[in-house]
Amino acid sequence: MSDYLEAIQKILPAVAVVEEETGNLGVEHLYPEEAELVVNAVDKRKHEFIAGRIAARRGLKQFALDDFPILKGKHGEPLWPQGLVGSITHTADFRCCAVSSNEDLLSVGIDAEVIQTPDKELLQLIALPDEIAWLKRQATAEQTELFTLLFSAKEAFYKCQYPLTGRWLEFHDVSIDVVTKAAVMPGLLSVSVKDTGLNEIANGSKMVGRYIRAGDLLLSCFYVPTDTYLQQLASSS
Repeated sequence: MSDYLEAIQKILPAVAVVEEETGNLGVEHLYPEEAELVVNAVDKRKHEFIAGRIAARRGLKQFALDDFPILKGKHGEPLWPQGLVGSITHTADFRCCAVSSNEDLLSVGIDAEVIQTPDKELLQLIALPDEIAWLKRQATAEQTELFTLLFSAKEAFYKCQYPLTGRWLEFHDVSIDVVTKAAVMPGLLSVSVKDTGLNEIANGSKMVGRYIRAGDLLLSCFYVPTDTYLQQLASSS
């Protein structure tokens, strides 16, 4: 288990099965339907896609599902088997999948980003004016990590909300608030959305946002627990 995988497990609920693939495998490891999705992709994109699908396949096996190709929807989202929800993320060094039963989670989104210093153009593309002002108020040593957090958290939120709403959002449609900063323990996130209907998903559905740093990566997730799962947690505490 990599340090990255161990870290992302800390921010996801125990009902989420998390798997990774570290190798650069060839298209022969894909199902034919999956291979068609990257037939014209460059090698880097192929390696990331293949590793993500292999990790997802391992996750599906935990639910007694074999031989299920994971195709893409109209906005590139993975299409999961009925009864399951999931999310895939990949960087050059970390390719990971999280899968859960929809009896426990209504949706889940994960994202990993290499911690990077943004140029002015990227900062304005990702962050809202209030978020930029907030970043500038932080200690200089923290600003690079916190910018990457905004980027990663918005990506994770998009992945979580899309299966619930079918809505495609831009970066400036979403505002991220860092509730608690991560140190050794995961940090907490909250989110607000311009569309008031989507705010019901973000804030009225018990959505949980968390993040953690692992080496040179910032890892984020959002998930929506079911009432049944929350009741189970309450009864076991």
